[in-house]
Amino acid sequence: MMDTLPGEILLNILSKIDSPLAPCASVSRRYQWHVEIITFASIKLDSSEESLEAFSKIFTHTRRRCLLKELIFEVEAPGRFRGKVTDRKKFHDKHFSSAIHALFTQLHKWNSTFQESKRAPSVNLSISPKSRWSYRRINGDRRSCKHVKLDNIVSLPSATCVKKFKSIGLNIHPRAMAVICRALSCMEHLIWKLNDVPPRRLAAARTSLRQSIASALLDIDFSSLEVLEICYADHDPMNHDWTPENVLDGYGNDRLSIAVNRILKLPKLKRLNLQGLTLSPTVFRLDDKSKNLSTSLEYLELSVPKSTPAGSWYFATDDPFPVYRDRYGRPLHLSNMAVPRDMESRHQTQDGDLPRFEYRCSPEPTTIDPFLIAMGRAVVGMPALKETCCIFPDVARIVYYPAGREGPHVSTYEETVLPTSVTYGRWIMDFHKERCYGKDATYPTGWELPKELVELLHATGNAILLTRGGRTWEYTPNESVRFLKPATES
Repeated sequence: MMDTLPGEILLNILSKIDSPLAPCASVSRRYQWHVEIITFASIKLDSSEESLEAFSKIFTHTRRRCLLKELIFEVEAPGRFRGKVTDRKKFHDKHFSSAIHALFTQLHKWNSTFQESKRAPSVNLSISPKSRWSYRRINGDRRSCKHVKLDNIVSLPSATCVKKFKSIGLNIHPRAMAVICRALSCMEHLIWKLNDVPPRRLAAARTSLRQSIASALLDIDFSSLEVLEICYADHDPMNHDWTPENVLDGYGNDRLSIAVNRILKLPKLKRLNLQGLTLSPTVFRLDDKSKNLSTSLEYLELSVPKSTPAGSWYFATDDPFPVYRDRYGRPLHLSNMAVPRDMESRHQTQDGDLPRFEYRCSPEPTTIDPFLIAMGRAVVGMPALKETCCIFPDVARIVYYPAGREGPHVSTYEETVLPTSVTYGRWIMDFHKERCYGKDATYPTGWELPKELVELLHATGNAILLTRGGRTWEYTPNESVRFLKPATES
């Protein structure tokens, strides 16, 4: 009776049985096959020699290789090292390098699987530290903000079976990430998280890390990449009187923005999510020949700091009486702003986080206008685009929905009812923290949308819904401006 059950029902029954499933595999060959489908779908592997040897023996048969969908590789932290900090870092890098090389050596053997079984394995590879505290202690060294590197390794054995790569809880240096990605020539999805960003008082280290990210994005092939997610754990200085660092090169170019622009031109890219990277309008630079960027991109998500790569700000003040605050958010009088005594406060002051003086929430025309114009010109030229979202944290949110695609019809920050027509493209621009002086104002005061941007979007059949100070204005394609009262007003 059980031998005649359809495979889907048998898999459902086996999935509800508590592990281990080994006794069920001994019933028959058919049972063994379905037990292996469940057992080998996700494997957790550590970097010890015994674990890697067992992994090699288990997946000797090509049939089992095609069953593996998710491989979690945990790098074991080496034993305690007593010595100089620099020697300890090299010791950890060497251990990480040997572990990664051993893994890719095993996965390289899978490259011939397709010729042997006419099926190609597809693996989602995640790399994480087995003992999080040990690597975190190295990474959290405030004097160096350590990111693990590959020691004396310029290339790794290719692993064409890996379709998705993700680093979890392990800060991989951009140079090491570049070497890893070159070995993953068939990778379609990359998730890259960079924590422990050097503080602003270590300007040289910050610039070096940023340049390394740019070099990695410029040098890696990425010909098969469809999804790219990069999270750069950085934040704007909380003291808005602080002058951001200038990261432009000697020719006035931002290499990281140029690198992201190159990513936007990848032939197969469908989703791009970038968080925390300071970018310039160069990101949206158009190709003189094609006049557009990606023809395949469907989703573009950006979270951009309020500072620019040139050492200025995208936002200015709209408050004539801003207030200094301490680390707890309490108002701080100028006469009480003494030199901080404890080490943490001194570091926060050197990093531009104390005193808290957050007042930049009104668009600065000289910097935000070129960014918005470049973004509008690029986005309307992407034929496959379904949604674009650009966020300036705590200040503004800019969303684009093309014609024919349903989007939210209620403003995000105020309950403002928007028109439900989707016969044209729609730009929703929420500058939600900006004040709007005058209760009876029916048109934005101060900064206005760049005329070039409005004309460009109208010429391509797009409407603009601009929210400032809790009030919304609609710029329709027929070049009229209509004030929409918030739903909270009568």
